[in-house]
Amino acid sequence: SKPWRKRTRFLTNSCIKGHRTLCSGCARHQLLRGRSKIHRKSWTLVAQAYPAGVARAVGVGMCISSGLVQWSGKFDPASCAKAGKGGRIGEAANPGPKIDRSQFALESVPLVEAKTVALQSKTWKQFLEWVVSSLGRPAALTLTRHPALLASLVREFGNVAFKDGKSLYLYRHLVVYVQKSFVECKPYMGPCWDNISRWEMIEPVSHRAPLPTALFYAMLGVALQWRWHRFSAVLGIAFLGIARPGEVIQCLRSELILPSDMLDYGAGVGYLRIGQAKSRRRGKGAVQHLSIYDESFLSFLEGICKKILPEERIFPGSAHAFRTRWNKILRALLVPNTVRLTPGGIRGGGAIHSFQLNHDLPLLLWRMRLKHIGTLSNYLQEATGALILPSLPPESRELIRAAAAVTPFLMAFSAKGA
Repeated sequence: SKPWRKRTRFLTNSCIKGHRTLCSGCARHQLLRGRSKIHRKSWTLVAQAYPAGVARAVGVGMCISSGLVQWSGKFDPASCAKAGKGGRIGEAANPGPKIDRSQFALESVPLVEAKTVALQSKTWKQFLEWVVSSLGRPAALTLTRHPALLASLVREFGNVAFKDGKSLYLYRHLVVYVQKSFVECKPYMGPCWDNISRWEMIEPVSHRAPLPTALFYAMLGVALQWRWHRFSAVLGIAFLGIARPGEVIQCLRSELILPSDMLDYGAGVGYLRIGQAKSRRRGKGAVQHLSIYDESFLSFLEGICKKILPEERIFPGSAHAFRTRWNKILRALLVPNTVRLTPGGIRGGGAIHSFQLNHDLPLLLWRMRLKHIGTLSNYLQEATGALILPSLPPESRELIRAAAAVTPFLMAFSAKGA
C-alpha cells in the first residue's frame, strides 16, 4: 500500500478480469501535486511505479491464466498480495513481530552487554574495597543513603586511580555505573566528569594505528603464498568492507552474499550480514551488513567459497588463531613490533583506503555503519598512519613492495585453483 490515492485500471482477459480492490479507509491521502522534498522529484513521478503488492497480484494472475501456475478455486488478487482483512493491497494483516509481553518487564531488559555489566560490577567492587580500607565498613554501608557523599568519594577515587596508574576506561565505567544505579547521585556527578576530561587532556586517547593499503596487499599476498585462503578471505572482507575483524570471524558462509548468489544480477558488489554488530544498540539496527566493491577480490571469494558449506564459518579458527597468523606474516615482512600494528587497525585502514578512492562522506558513513560525522572524522584524521611505511627499515619496505605487486596474480591463481 502507498499513502497516495491513485486508481489504476488494468485491461486484461486473465483471471483478474472483473476484480475490484479499493482502500479500506485512511485518515487522509497524499495529494499527487507539487514536488517531493525527500525524493527530489514531482509526486506524480514518485507514484509512477506500481506498488510491489499490485505488481505481484497482476503477475500471479497472468501466470495462472497462461498455465504456468496451477491454481484451484477462485483467484483473489488481494489475498495473493498478502493484503489485510480490509483488502489493502500489499499490507500485512499483523505487521511486526509477535511476542508475549507478559514475559517481559521493561525495567529488567538490559541496555548493555553482559561483559560490560561484569566490568562495571568489578570496578564497583574495587571502589567499595577502597572505601572500606580508607573509612571503614560502616561508612561503606551508608554510602547509598548520602548521594552527595557517594559522588565525592567517586571523585576522590578517580584521583587515587590516576596516581596509581589505573586505566581511565575503568574509572569511566565506575562513574557511569554509579550514575545509572543511584539516580539521586546524578546532580552531584559533574566534578567526576570534569576529572575525566582533565585525565583525557593529560593522557590523550591513543587510537590504533591504521593498516596502510600497501601493507594490506602485502599481507594478503603472503597469506595467499602460504595458502591461507580462509585467513585471506577474512582479512580482505574486513579491510575492503571496512569492518571489525571480530565481526567477520564469527560469520558463516550463508551470511556472505556474492554476485553468484544473486545470479550475477548484483555483479560488482558483495555483502556480508553482521548479526552481532557493535552499534546494534545505538539505533543502527540489530542486523547490519557491509559491502565489498573490489571485483578482483570478489572473484577470489567466489573461487574459495565453492568448497565452504553454508553452515560453516568463513574462518574456521578462533580470534587467537587469526592473531597468530597476523603476527607471523608481519614477521615475514620484517615489520618491527615497535610499529604496534594489530588487527584492530584493519577497520581504520579500510576507511582511509575508501576515502582515498574519492568515496564521498555520506557513502562512507553508510558503509561504516556510523551515525555521526564526528566519529568518521576520528578515523580519517588517522590518515597520518601512512607515515608508518616511511618509518620501516629499507628491507621491510622492499618486501612489502614486492609482495603487494604479486597479490593480484596470486588472487587470480587462487580463485582458479581453489
